[in-house]
Amino acid sequence: MFTDAKSAPYLCVDATGVLVQAPERCRHGHFWVMVAPNKHVLYKFSHRHDSDAVDALLAGYAGYLVADAHAVYDHLYATGTVVEVGCWCHGRRYFFKALESDPERAKVALVKIGALFKIERAHADAPRKQREAVRALKSKPIVDDFFEWCKAEEDLVLDESPIAKAIGYALNQQLALRRFLDDGRLPLHNNISELNLRREVVGRRNWLFVGSEDGAKANTVFVSLIASCRMLGASSPTPTCAICSASCRAGRNTGSSSSRLRTGRTPSSRATLSSSSTPTCSAASRSGSRSPDAPRFAIARVSYDLALSMSGTGQTERIQRTSRRARRRRRSAASSCSSRPSPGRSAFRRDPRS
Repeated sequence: MFTDAKSAPYLCVDATGVLVQAPERCRHGHFWVMVAPNKHVLYKFSHRHDSDAVDALLAGYAGYLVADAHAVYDHLYATGTVVEVGCWCHGRRYFFKALESDPERAKVALVKIGALFKIERAHADAPRKQREAVRALKSKPIVDDFFEWCKAEEDLVLDESPIAKAIGYALNQQLALRRFLDDGRLPLHNNISELNLRREVVGRRNWLFVGSEDGAKANTVFVSLIASCRMLGASSPTPTCAICSASCRAGRNTGSSSSRLRTGRTPSSRATLSSSSTPTCSAASRSGSRSPDAPRFAIARVSYDLALSMSGTGQTERIQRTSRRARRRRRSAASSCSSRPSPGRSAFRRDPRS
């Protein structure tokens, strides 16, 4: 998946911190996200937020990189194999922070940046050549006017003020912020990686820390699979057929009775898809009747196999032991339910004294 993602013309990258449980006090680690739009959403764990972690994440990549202006990426741009693409959302946030101290200048900048976003929204689904033509005709004059305004106001603002920091950021990142004008495929911002990184941020607020480094790595494996499936869309024919094929290889058959055991409901009680919206495949037809739960359990099976393939030997053994314990619990629960006598009518007989 990482190899296939690095064949994309551009990648979007971001990172956030996470606590790792330790005997005395929690250590600091970092979750990274790498998004190849319309292909993969991949996560990785590292001990530090430094250039070594960036090299491990982007090893062998050559192309455009959409990221924030952090110094950990600078060594990639020095070689020329990776080209920096700036994020206009990061620049816009600085001007939002300056609204309280210098609202007049901040509003002028926000209006100009907002005009760029309006143009991008209007041509979001346009082909590459058309977007390049629109950007050259409409966006480039706005960008030129914005940076001319920044240069004119640079010497008029108070040093170390929020508006001075906003103008300084824009001028320092001028080449990277102009990069979207060169290629119609490049985005105006890095929001896609920040939105996908939000999965880990929201999770971090709930579970507070990861139990170990192996747990953090297992987290990235499963979240990568879930986020990639979500981005590709579960209703599209190709992923669904792949899931059905995996289900047939893993379980060969999932009948309606097994569906009732797993969910406690009959398939008719679940929301059913129309035949036109549920693609079929040869593997599914060979396996017989398909349960509505088949894609869900197939994803679980693929997640399990992926975790085994990407984990170390010790982690693999722990996953296998956990899976065996879960199977034993399910079998014991099923046997206890089947051996329990059903209550007779006397159990529901009304007490004559009541």
